[in-house]
Amino acid sequence: MVPALVALAGIILRAVVLLRTIEPPETWGGDPKTYLEILDGLLAGRPTPEMWIWPPGYPVLAIPLRPLLGSGAALQAISFITGAATPVILLLAGRRPGLRLTATIAAWIVAFHPEAVYASALPLSGAPALFLSVLAALALETTIRTRSRRWAVTAGAAGGLAILCRPEIALSVLLYGVIGWLVSREARRRIIGYGLITLLIVAPYVVGLHHVSGAWALTLKSQFNFLKQSVYRGRSDFVEARVVWDEYAERFEDENGELDPRKLAQGFDTRRFFTSREPYAAWPRNVRLAFHRNPLLINLFWIAGLVGLLLGGRDGRRARVLALASAAPLAAIPVMYTPIARYSLIAVPGFAWGVGSGIAELHRRWGLLRRRPAAAGVLALGLLVGTAGIVGAMRRSRDAHWIGRRSSSR
Repeated sequence: MVPALVALAGIILRAVVLLRTIEPPETWGGDPKTYLEILDGLLAGRPTPEMWIWPPGYPVLAIPLRPLLGSGAALQAISFITGAATPVILLLAGRRPGLRLTATIAAWIVAFHPEAVYASALPLSGAPALFLSVLAALALETTIRTRSRRWAVTAGAAGGLAILCRPEIALSVLLYGVIGWLVSREARRRIIGYGLITLLIVAPYVVGLHHVSGAWALTLKSQFNFLKQSVYRGRSDFVEARVVWDEYAERFEDENGELDPRKLAQGFDTRRFFTSREPYAAWPRNVRLAFHRNPLLINLFWIAGLVGLLLGGRDGRRARVLALASAAPLAAIPVMYTPIARYSLIAVPGFAWGVGSGIAELHRRWGLLRRRPAAAGVLALGLLVGTAGIVGAMRRSRDAHWIGRRSSSR
C-alpha cells in the first residue's frame, strides 16, 4: 500500500508541475529547441551538426511517440514518463529481502525532490538519463544475483542509452561493470555481455563523431561548455555575455553558417586544460559555493546520504555500492559548474538510497521505527521532505522554466 502511494504521489506532483510549465514547441529556445531540431533531423534523415554536441539518446527515445504526439509533445512525454518511473524503479529494488524500507524511503525522496520533479516537466535529457542509469544499476544487480541473460541485456541497453543521453553517466556504467566483475565470478560472462551491449549502442555514435570531427570522444559538449564558460566568466550582464558568445561562436561555423564539429574539436585543447591548475582550483571552490547556496535541508540530504552509503550495515551492501556508483558523475561536475539544482540531479537517487539505508540500519540495530518518539520523528521528517519538495517544485516551476524559452541561450 505504502509503495503504491509513493509512486502515485510522485506522478501527481509531476503532472501538476508539467501543467504549470508546459509551453508550445514554437516558443522553445536553448537546449530544448536543439533537441527538437535533432529529433526532426533524425526522422528526416538529415542529422543536424548539433547532434555531436548534444548526443541523440533523448530524441531517439522520443521517436516511437512522435507519430502520435508530434515532436515537442513526444520529448516532453519521455521526460514525464521516465521521471515518474524513477521512484518506481527504486521501489522494485526493494523487493529483495531486507531492502524494502531502504527502497521505500529512497523512492519517497526522489518522488518529492524538487529537481527530480522539475526535470520531469522539462524537454531535456535529465529525467530519461536518470531513469536509465537507475534501471541499469537495478538490472545489473539482478544479473549478478540470477545470472540472467535477459537482465544483462537490459542493463547494457539501459547503460548505453543513458550514455547517449548524458555522456558523463559513462563513469557510472563503467563502475557498474567493474563492481559486477569483482563481486561475482559466476556472473562474469553476463557482465561481459552487459559491456558488449553497451558498446554496441554507443559505438556507432562515437565512430560517427570521430568521422566528422577527428576527435575520439563521447561528445563535443565538453569543448563547447569550456569555451562558453571562458566567454561568460567574469561577465555580470547575462545578455551582454550571450551576445559576445554568439559572435565568438561564429568562428566554429562552416561556409553555410552551420556548426563545424571539426573546428569546434580543434578550438579547445582538452588535454592542456586538464593538465593545468584551473580545474583543480575550480573543484573545491564550486563545492563550497554549493553548500553556501543550497537550502539547509538539501545540504542535510547530501550529508546523510553520503554517511548512509559509506557506513550502512551489511544488508544490501552490493546495492549501496551500486547506488554510490550511480552518483559518481557528481564528482566531475564542480570542475565546470557549481553542483546545485539540475547540475546535481544525477546523484539524487544514489544519495536517496543512502538516506534510506542509514535509516534502515538504525531500525535494524535499535528498532528505530518501533519506538514511538523515533517513529514519529521519522514520519515528521518524511512529511517535511514531502512538503518541502512540493513547495520547492512549485517555486522551480514558477521561477525557472525560462530554460525552455526561446530567449534562453544555448
